[in-house]
Amino acid sequence: YESDGACIVSDACNCVHGECTTSEGSCTCLDGRYGDSCFSACPVGDDDDGISATCTNHGDCDTTLHECECSASYYGSNCSFTCPVTVSEGLEFECGAGTCDAGTCQCNNNAYLGAT
Repeated sequence: YESDGACIVSDACNCVHGECTTSEGSCTCLDGRYGDSCFSACPVGDDDDGISATCTNHGDCDTTLHECECSASYYGSNCSFTCPVTVSEGLEFECGAGTCDAGTCQCNNNAYLGAT
């Protein structure tokens, strides 16, 4: 880092997956990483293209809770599971006549959970 116009090498940070903020001596972690040295990570899984990604690219890493917050229709520790889909008259419906809540179908009015 620079101090009074001179370059100074400092071991103030040991950022494994991030960048050192030299003025503060702390790490700024990459997405999906957390901790003092950015070593810890939220769960990963293979995304739709088979590439390993934080929260399977179907959610965001909550670095405070150290877990994935999954997008709608996805659930699981790394957001790798999808909600059930039914097909009716060529159209796909998630949970049929209901909504998905963390992988469980919640039926709308006048609907029931059963065979489709």
